[in-house]
Amino acid sequence: MGPIVIETQRLNLRSWTAEDVPAFVALLSDPEVSRFVNHGEPVTAAEADAFVVRYERLQRERGWCRWFVEHKDEPGRLCGFVGPGCTFAPEIELGWTIRRDLWGQGIATEAARGALAYLFDVVGLAYVVSAIDPENARSEAVARRLGMRPEGTLAYQDETVTRWLITNPHPPAASGDGFVRDCEGEPAGSALSPDSGLGS
Repeated sequence: MGPIVIETQRLNLRSWTAEDVPAFVALLSDPEVSRFVNHGEPVTAAEADAFVVRYERLQRERGWCRWFVEHKDEPGRLCGFVGPGCTFAPEIELGWTIRRDLWGQGIATEAARGALAYLFDVVGLAYVVSAIDPENARSEAVARRLGMRPEGTLAYQDETVTRWLITNPHPPAASGDGFVRDCEGEPAGSALSPDSGLGS
């Protein structure tokens, strides 16, 4: 398993490893989970491997990524993934996707809140956005609980998603501490659709 980056009351958010690819494929084999992440389509092993490699690299180079989420009662088992990515470069987008049997338990909110605290208090981002399909009421509810507000729209692969925004209430940390605070140089778009996924 990769190292734990963030710990919340019930969850560990950790880095990905190559051994996590089968669990990622299984997660997005559920069409309800993948509905707002990959247009309802399961991912292939190659797509999952590309996702893991991409976020391993972001963690290494920037100090953050979309983290593997595991429940402390189920160590090593994938609950979902949460955290920042560069799908909408140069903005950093916070996304979350949770296993369907865990919906309605506050897992997405807890994981996203932990990620947001890390991004603001440790990394020192000035703000983050989330891109949420307007039909995804569950993710909109999570965004509201985080204190995010809708502000405009974003275009993504012939679709329009709502841009949700939250700003850091504290001054950003000083530069030079090893964190990268933007997505400069990252391609817009990824192997998957916007990762602001399901669950609460």
